Amino acid sequence: HTTLLEHFFESFAVTSATNLHLIMHYGKDNHHIAESLFKAFARAASTAVQVDPRRKGQIPSTKGVL
Repeated sequence: HTTLLEHFFESFAVTSATNLHLIMHYGKDNHHIAESLFKAFARAASTAVQVDPRRKGQIPSTKGVL
């Protein structure tokens, strides 16, 4: 059920204290919509946790703290 998608991502954002912005521009099949949201989320999360070699030991945060 697609209402569980919103609940899952909202719960994840609240629990992890992160901001999530997910937009589904088009689609009719709920399975494919869910699949694309999870894939996009996974790719963005993977990128977000990668160590940036250009920062050389700096805290990986725009605020300077984690």
